[in-house]
Amino acid sequence: GDPVKAGDHPDAKSVFDLESVRLLQLITKLNQGVDFNDKPLTDQATDLFTGAAVDPQLKSWSGLQSRFERKLEAGAQFFQSQLICDFDRLEKFMVQIAAGTNKPILAGIFLLKSAKNAKFINKKVPGVNIPDEIIDRLAAADNQLQEGIKIAAEQVKLARQLCQGVHMMAVRREDLIPQILDLAGISPLQKSSPVNDLVFK
Repeated sequence: GDPVKAGDHPDAKSVFDLESVRLLQLITKLNQGVDFNDKPLTDQATDLFTGAAVDPQLKSWSGLQSRFERKLEAGAQFFQSQLICDFDRLEKFMVQIAAGTNKPILAGIFLLKSAKNAKFINKKVPGVNIPDEIIDRLAAADNQLQEGIKIAAEQVKLARQLCQGVHMMAVRREDLIPQILDLAGISPLQKSSPVNDLVFK
């Protein structure tokens, strides 16, 4: 997860007993009916479906590959990316690292509501880099929210050509997800309820 200081409780203490790979390993064991020390659970085995984060925009390509492979080995059943704007990097990741795996990759698509919103995310969210061309496009729009919807739909179309699905992030505007999917040429299964994770058919 993100550093504690990036959240709304910056004075909270970070806990490092389990990082993502060890947590995946623990869940895999629980699904097998044993604890971390291979002792049988007093109850029945869990049935948890584990996913993990991946960041194709990471500067260290070897580090990205190593973490991806470790998470795969630890039991990750699917992966979803951080907010992604560099689709060339996503394509490179899919071809050079994710190819050959049978685990779905979901691209993180974020609904940017305004240029101010995009600048705030660039400043506050670790590992995110929304390019100036997107910020300038939002700033020049008469209706920045509608422009953000168009941008998100364009990104869904790009992701559809590269990976198995998207993780839609429309914070506090989940009601707009069906509109984004319609613009992208995809109809949500149920428009009556927001669809945050979509796997392409």
